[in-house]
Amino acid sequence: MPRQISLSRRNVRGMGSMKKGNLEDGCFWINVKRAWSEQVFTRGFRFNECSTIRELGEMAAEDGLFREEHAPLPEGFTYDVEFSRGKSMFSEQYESDLVKDHFMGAETIHVKVFDEDGDRVMCIDDTLQDETGRWRRMQIWVPHTPESSRVRR
Repeated sequence: MPRQISLSRRNVRGMGSMKKGNLEDGCFWINVKRAWSEQVFTRGFRFNECSTIRELGEMAAEDGLFREEHAPLPEGFTYDVEFSRGKSMFSEQYESDLVKDHFMGAETIHVKVFDEDGDRVMCIDDTLQDETGRWRRMQIWVPHTPESSRVRR
């Protein structure tokens, strides 16, 4: 039977709002980086310190993928949420650990997308003209390379 965890409500003054060590109603500020996008961007959110790492990964994926315009992922594609130099939040090693065991607040976690072969991909938004002459916004998934993740000007 999974252990019952009550959510924290404590307040701790750290280095300041949205910085290390700061808790507001038991929640840390954690940045979620959308590493699958052509123009990589980050948004921050508050996560309760007594949530599990797996719950944090699921919440980050929900917000980082499925609330954006790129949902749903193409068939066969998978995603992962990584923290602390490539550790997967969905691995059995970390799934029952609490957020407060690995985070102090203000850290960044990365949402990444992989194709059927397990290669990392990124999404490029483009506007193309279809056969009827209408302009349509298209989403094209291409292999990820360090050069392709730079913003085009």
